[in-house]
Amino acid sequence: MKDRGTNVISELFSEVMSRYPQARVLEVFNGNSLGSVIRNEIPAALRNGNTLCETYIVKGSVGQGGWAAIPWVAVLDSRITTTTQNGVYIVYLFAEDGS
Repeated sequence: MKDRGTNVISELFSEVMSRYPQARVLEVFNGNSLGSVIRNEIPAALRNGNTLCETYIVKGSVGQGGWAAIPWVAVLDSRITTTTQNGVYIVYLFAEDGS
């Protein structure tokens, strides 16, 4: 039986995969609700599901100033790194075509 947190995360990931390819072509970048899903809702769901302890940082990105071809959500162990620019971390990369 899946817990509620896992179900929420699965639904959010599915939303990104189904909407992102079209959103990055047809929708405005600034203030976009899908950007908020990746930057805020998925990281919150990963944190709130008691999946991660306090030492982990969760960040999501759809680009800076414009849509990235490949959005991502990263889980970083703050004892190792606090940035996706270096160190070792887990990252969920969404395929450009939503597959």
